[in-house]
Amino acid sequence: MASKDMSNYYLLKKGDFAYNKSYSNGFPLGTVKRLDKYDQGALSSLYIVFRPKKVNTDFLSIYYDTNKWHREVMKLSAEGARNHGLLNIPVNSFFEKNIIIPIHEKEQLEIAKFLKRLEKIIALHQRSFNMLNQKKQVLLRKMFPSLREDIPSIRFNSFEQDWKLSNLGDLGEVLTGNTPSTKMESYWEKGKNGYIWITPSDVFKYKTSESMRYLSEEGWKKARKVPKNSVLITSIASIGKNTINQMPAAFNQQINAIIPKENSAYFILTCMEKNKVQFSSIAGKTATPIINKTDFKKFKVKVPQHPEQLVIGDLFEKIDDILSYYQKKLDVLQKIKSIYLSKMFL
Repeated sequence: MASKDMSNYYLLKKGDFAYNKSYSNGFPLGTVKRLDKYDQGALSSLYIVFRPKKVNTDFLSIYYDTNKWHREVMKLSAEGARNHGLLNIPVNSFFEKNIIIPIHEKEQLEIAKFLKRLEKIIALHQRSFNMLNQKKQVLLRKMFPSLREDIPSIRFNSFEQDWKLSNLGDLGEVLTGNTPSTKMESYWEKGKNGYIWITPSDVFKYKTSESMRYLSEEGWKKARKVPKNSVLITSIASIGKNTINQMPAAFNQQINAIIPKENSAYFILTCMEKNKVQFSSIAGKTATPIINKTDFKKFKVKVPQHPEQLVIGDLFEKIDDILSYYQKKLDVLQKIKSIYLSKMFL
């Protein structure tokens, strides 16, 4: 077999850096990364490759995770010359740019060690989140039967009855939300002291207790409302986002709600998460996907008897609570890292 022509490639060794001049959302000036995972690698000559001297490479790797180097590169690309998605930055100009670093390598090392420890903590939390989420996905597949099956492949002891095919409309009262007139200022609160009014933008957690806009007492009387522990499911545009309201709530017309009747709210929520793809498929391929109330109520799912619903719902609620905890920790740690990156580099 003929060897591949590598004349237009750079050979990198572990610890070498490469500047990818491709720009994209979030990376308007490209990215600079160090080769860490492999002993050597090869990159196209479109990259700018370099091996640092007289600077701690751990420090430099973290430095290029900030946006502090953007100022100098911005000057080089100030003319706006871009070619096929690449910033037109000459190699010599890139190496002539100035970066501000501590004079003493010891300070560089201490900064790098501190931030590396923080990154390790973030990575551990991310790994825990990913592992638990993977287990959850397996349980979703194993603990909910398909429409062609009568029992799941995994279930709790003492439950033997077949699951039954049901319409969503059979699981409780179904309501479609509404929007009190936005022209009536008296219907709306400027702060967060009123009643929550949930729109799809507010549905990003499995439990919802706040919203971006709040209704006044007068607006609350005009709204379509559900009691605490109802299941809210987005049914227009962003199809299949689900949440349970933690207090009495109003909601807009892009959401259908189920007020459970002798059924577990968290089971319904989890069941709809499991069936999100199938649910989304009934929206049709219109400019704005929509599932109307009639089709919503006719959507079919397999459900067990109430006692089994309760234990399944309880299991997934515990899993989701732990995932939410990990996510909150990750958000805090990422914010801390961002602050340190901003404050520890000039």
